[in-house]
Amino acid sequence: MSEQPRISLNNKSKISKMFKDDSNSGNSLINKPFFDRLSKLEKEFYRLNQEQLITELDHLLHDCINNEEYLAALMNCKALISLQSQFKNSKVDNKYSILLQQLQKTQQRINKQKWAEIKKVNQIILELEKKINIDEDIAPYMTTIPLEELEIDGLQLENIIIDSDKLFETHRVMQSREISRSGVIQLQSGKTFPLHNQSNIILNKITEKDSYNSMKAEYTAEFSLNFKATDDDPIENAFIQDIIPYNFEVLEVEINGESKKSSPNRFSKVFLKIVSNIAPKIVSKIKAKISYKKVLRQQGLEFTFHLKDIPPNTPINFKYFLRPRISRTILVPTNSDLKVIHTHSNLQEENPIQGTYRTFLEFKNEFAQELDNVLMEDIIPEFYSYEVQEKKKGNFLSKKELSPFLVKWRLYDMGLKYVSEDEYKLTEYETIERQRREAEKILAISPDKVPRKEREELLYLQQAAKRFLSQTNIARKSNFI
Repeated sequence: MSEQPRISLNNKSKISKMFKDDSNSGNSLINKPFFDRLSKLEKEFYRLNQEQLITELDHLLHDCINNEEYLAALMNCKALISLQSQFKNSKVDNKYSILLQQLQKTQQRINKQKWAEIKKVNQIILELEKKINIDEDIAPYMTTIPLEELEIDGLQLENIIIDSDKLFETHRVMQSREISRSGVIQLQSGKTFPLHNQSNIILNKITEKDSYNSMKAEYTAEFSLNFKATDDDPIENAFIQDIIPYNFEVLEVEINGESKKSSPNRFSKVFLKIVSNIAPKIVSKIKAKISYKKVLRQQGLEFTFHLKDIPPNTPINFKYFLRPRISRTILVPTNSDLKVIHTHSNLQEENPIQGTYRTFLEFKNEFAQELDNVLMEDIIPEFYSYEVQEKKKGNFLSKKELSPFLVKWRLYDMGLKYVSEDEYKLTEYETIERQRREAEKILAISPDKVPRKEREELLYLQQAAKRFLSQTNIARKSNFI
């Protein structure tokens, strides 16, 4: 919305001070009648300024209501009531008071829906934590589909389960490459603007500064808060909510270039340290006050930031550093329904130099009955090759199907308390390529050109290099690399 420039008088007495009597010297710069007229003019300027602000707030308020931006509308309405109280117009005050009550009820209903969703998310976590392993900052999801709703009986469900591809197409865990942002920006004048934005999660291949000039995968997403506030009306408050999809883990958050890596058990402390040093090169010693919290939502991990007293013309840049997770779908047929479980698993860095990671996914039969034909599908992140081993607790049958980015499991005759634990070892593709180049270099060396003392060691390394290349070629033919 375009705005008309308003007369800005930050200090009502600014003009008056220019012509104030010098009481120490006893000399009067101007006579009293002129000073009185000047003061009256100054008050009139202030009144016109406030009236124009009220007009702008009223337009902004109704724009927000029309666009269903109820939080921004509520804050604008409160600012209007505060300004209108100076003019003591009871009819106008009553109009905004009624509107404020309506907006408060609407916002309370929205907040109630949000917290009902959060409560449900936590109830599902409590229900599932005995059935699957749950990593930090992940909210698994479970839905129950009665056989009546599927319009089939138990025997028909068993036949459908056999053709698992169709079931997974309908019920596969959601994956996203986008972070969504919403919020409001409140200026010192009281004007509040809604904020909505999305940022794509981008895969960057960066060159490591090592002897191999190897490449590593880096997933990032960036946001910039470049709201054009003025010196006369700077940003007073910014409330920002970012939702990160669960198929990515947040490793690091960078704000205006100041960043420290985080780990699950000390994330809060590190993050507060990050945000306390906002834009030191731009703002110098002036710092915005920033607080944050995170909460598990159904669609992803939500970060809420509150930025206060941001210096004028200071862009705030957020950069998320992320790592993909393995995403799992579990289809559990029971006597009365089909349970669909969605979850994700963090990749724990095992060896940074070799680019290897490990993760564990566990499924335990805590469904008060023997299970048969349980289906599980694991989505492997791009840029990784993998090996997987199953560990069982209990005597039951299992079958797995491997492809480059999918691993499908089928569990038969799974008794109560039986456990299937799948351990994955993942390796970055570029690490494998680097090792392949090194193996080829070793094989290119002629034993005759090596001193006799070192020849035995070279032959041993060449045998190891041949085995590695043979395994790599098998993986290539299977499209695993």
